[in-house]
Amino acid sequence: MNNFQPTQSQLDWFSEISSFVDNYGLSNLDREDRILFRKINKVLDQQLNECKFQPKERIPFTLEEILPAWFEYLDSYKPEGCVKVYDRKVASQGMAKHRKDPALSAMCILGQINFYDTMNQYNKKKFDRCGKIIKSLMVEYNESTHTDRFSV
Repeated sequence: MNNFQPTQSQLDWFSEISSFVDNYGLSNLDREDRILFRKINKVLDQQLNECKFQPKERIPFTLEEILPAWFEYLDSYKPEGCVKVYDRKVASQGMAKHRKDPALSAMCILGQINFYDTMNQYNKKKFDRCGKIIKSLMVEYNESTHTDRFSV
């Protein structure tokens, strides 16, 4: 009973009869059908529970995904302040192939960069995870401009 795996025809039968069972209950089925229905229902519930509680794996951003967002940030937020609106369409150019919602991913990168930017007082600071690639870009920027703009 623990190793029971329903066949495709049994699953088809289950999907056809499940609305009937929801409306009228199992008592209107034959004993064998009730037993089969419960077995299939138990297997499907177990599979659903296994899928529900698996943590989603985060896919780290690659350099090709980060660079357009990084350059768009540097174009939008200069040391003297916000000079233009951060364009998430431009920032998400390298993400179209790999992300479900590239614009949202670009905004996540904006939040990560903004958190470490000591000169950007225009956006609300929120804690966010920052990947090694973004931090290395910030360190490189600080070294090349001889400033401490990014607190990494």
